[in-house]
Amino acid sequence: MTENARRSLLIRFTSLLLPLTMGLIATASATNAVPWVQEPLTPTSAAAGGSAFTLYVFGVGFGKNARLLWNGSKRTTTYITSQEVIASISAADIAKPGTATIQVQNDTPGGGYSNVVNFPIGVSKTSLTGVISAASSGSGAGWPAVGDFNKDGKLDVASVNMSANTVSVFLGNGDATFQPHVDYSVGTQPWYIVTGDFNDDGNLDLAVANKGGNNVSILLGNGDGTFRPATNFAAGNSPTAVATADFNHDGKLDLVLPNPADNTISVLLGNGNGTFGVPLTATTGAYPVHVAVADFDLDGKMDVVVADENCATPPCGMGSISVLRGNGDGTFRAKHDFQSNLSTGFVAVANFNRDGAPDVVAVNSEVFDTYGTVGYFRNMGAGTFAAPVEYTTGQASTAVVVGDFNNDGKLDMAVLNSEGSNLTLEFGNNDGTFGNNGITYSNFNFFGGPIGLAVGDFNNDGQLDFVSSDNNDNELDILTQQPAPAGVTLTATSLNFGVQPVEQVSPTQKVTLTNSGGVALSISSIAVSPSQFLESNTCPSSLASGLNCTISIAFDPTAFKNYQGTVTINDNASTSPQTISLSGVGTLTQYSPASLNFGTVAVGSSSSLPVTLTNLSVNTINVSTVKIVGSGIEWFSQTNNCRPTLAGKSSCTITVTFTPTSTGVQTGTLSVSTSGGPQTQINLMGTGQ
Repeated sequence: MTENARRSLLIRFTSLLLPLTMGLIATASATNAVPWVQEPLTPTSAAAGGSAFTLYVFGVGFGKNARLLWNGSKRTTTYITSQEVIASISAADIAKPGTATIQVQNDTPGGGYSNVVNFPIGVSKTSLTGVISAASSGSGAGWPAVGDFNKDGKLDVASVNMSANTVSVFLGNGDATFQPHVDYSVGTQPWYIVTGDFNDDGNLDLAVANKGGNNVSILLGNGDGTFRPATNFAAGNSPTAVATADFNHDGKLDLVLPNPADNTISVLLGNGNGTFGVPLTATTGAYPVHVAVADFDLDGKMDVVVADENCATPPCGMGSISVLRGNGDGTFRAKHDFQSNLSTGFVAVANFNRDGAPDVVAVNSEVFDTYGTVGYFRNMGAGTFAAPVEYTTGQASTAVVVGDFNNDGKLDMAVLNSEGSNLTLEFGNNDGTFGNNGITYSNFNFFGGPIGLAVGDFNNDGQLDFVSSDNNDNELDILTQQPAPAGVTLTATSLNFGVQPVEQVSPTQKVTLTNSGGVALSISSIAVSPSQFLESNTCPSSLASGLNCTISIAFDPTAFKNYQGTVTINDNASTSPQTISLSGVGTLTQYSPASLNFGTVAVGSSSSLPVTLTNLSVNTINVSTVKIVGSGIEWFSQTNNCRPTLAGKSSCTITVTFTPTSTGVQTGTLSVSTSGGPQTQINLMGTGQ
């Protein structure tokens, strides 16, 4: 059974229970829910210029007339269940590199637009580099959020300013640069921000958690990149985050905020016009600081996971995640806690092992720790999770986002490390594990005082980028991911062919050339010199990122001399030309056999074996020395008819005799010196018995 078939079967089986669990809701209201899309999509990315395909989308609250929006435009969509739709994506949709925005829209009454999921269109990148840029922000720059606020197809950013009590809105130029920020007043000590359409007018709005004001500010968008003045709603005690979903299935977006001061979450049910009701509360673990939403038990009702930092004042104890399963009416069942490794400060959700059920990743760290981790909690069903598998990241890890960051069709994680001022990418294996081939973006003077992390394709090149706020320098920092320049890796940079008879081609030695960069390697030439070295290869003129080819070299000497050679590779890598140094010795003489083994010989007896010396040239050579050297001189002796000269193209014989004087193994060496080759050592061995 295929992966998609397994996932569909799980979702469809669960959907048989929905009439029972959702019956009261359906009876009470005929409205459609605001849908929610679960990551990952299937597939998660596509190659630019590829063929048409079917996109599988899983989530919650899909109506029977739900339609998939590709960059805001409808695509032919088939309703499977309230938790699955599929859509037809044409070759024209992915003809050029870029990143499509994926949403599901439900019909009215109620209904509306789901969260946005990124779909990169490019090529798989085995090697990436980061380019940092910045945009001036307000005072006390804090958490960012991403969206297209003016509907021009270019991503914009909004970030909170904790000291100025404002939100800065940056309209994107589509090239990872931004127009000067415009500020809007919000509540006291704004801490976190999310986007959503809270009044159902098709424009993105902003929700800001104000830690110092004990409220949430709603800024309704006008659709042109501007926002109306903020309206504040009571939200609990010192809220530090906010997430949005339709918790009561009425077609209106609601809010959930963690309150670390009293160990609760607040749920504000939306009225559909940008206003919200009084907060409902539910108990969490100790000191909840972040929250995310998903349908963890696949019952069609949105649930909540909370990061319990367990740390009002460092040093901190072990944190946990609290999972609160939704009742479908805006209330939640009692929490279920799962312990983390360190102080848990941030959570994100996605179905990393592709079994149909959302998993949780939680960032665990303290500022005083020399390292941080991200823990992967596998969903075991019914709102329960396995003990976390921890992956070490950087120091004081504070945030994690998910996406297909190298366009390989597998969901990855990116972790922000505040003390190291860097970003760690953990590449996923599609089974809930993460490889050791990740990337750490550092040495950029990057994220000097990093607060928060968001992801988007800010230059629309098909490669997801990152944005954070620099609290030290009051600026927005953008890390644009780009494929690393073409690079070359060789399995060997020197080859030695030893001694090789003239006019006899040596065995071939091979070198593997790999494009270790992120873009295609253009190979203009591969050449070898001098002509006594022979070269062939399987390398195309253009070698894609991560692929390799083989260069084969052999040695064919024409004279008795030491040869030095070079293979030269010309290409578009910064290290071009690359070279492979070659060496070998040509000889006019050949010995057969190259060693002698007399086996077992009785003590006092003798055994003789011949060695044939052949002059391969047409000229006479001198044979100056033929003798036994080293240990075993008393056991081995030789006679020959080779000295003092050997005519061209002729042979002579050296007869070696083994006469053991005692029992045991003995070795020796036959040494021959001629004017036609280097001194030759022939190994001798025998056993006395």
